Amino acid sequence: MTQSDSLTSINVGVLIFDDVELLDFAGPFEVFSVASKIQSKYPLNVFTISEFREPVITWNSVSINSDFTIENHPSIDVFVMPGGVGTKALLNEDEIMNWIKNSCESAKWTMGVCSSTRVFMDLGLLKGKPYCTHQSVYQELIQSHSDAIPNQNKRFVQSTDKLYTSAGVSAGIDLAFHILEKITDTATKKLVETYMEYYSNNG
Repeated sequence: MTQSDSLTSINVGVLIFDDVELLDFAGPFEVFSVASKIQSKYPLNVFTISEFREPVITWNSVSINSDFTIENHPSIDVFVMPGGVGTKALLNEDEIMNWIKNSCESAKWTMGVCSSTRVFMDLGLLKGKPYCTHQSVYQELIQSHSDAIPNQNKRFVQSTDKLYTSAGVSAGIDLAFHILEKITDTATKKLVETYMEYYSNNG
């Protein structure tokens, strides 16, 4: 990224939905939002998006009010798609599935956490591609999408030119740091790791 690019805010849109896994979105949100607070070289605008205006209830029974809906959010440079039990319901909702597909196409980077991989599978984005997901979801996806390539020994993988997928829950934080380094620089990543007292890995 050039110095001129760094003057333009980088929009990070985080989708939330009922029965989302809390840390799946809160972990990456923390990485990007901390980066927005403790340095100014790379302005980041981090926000949540939901399908409707009503509060989202996470799988852990936490009530969250999103910043925007799928009808009124700013443009998205980095799209964060979390997982959780709620991803199963999304597969039957054409409007949100179309929005997710369009967001993946328009964003510069998309990061899928945990069982959100089943959404990308259903959209046909991972045919013949490597992927990671939650340990409890691999068997389901191996059976239903045998043409994709599971990476059960990785924390995250680059699945396509623009799409990354991660293993379960906390692995989304590792992937978020990887994306942060791509959109900023190594020094910024290390600064945020130090603040969060978290050191990412892909081992």
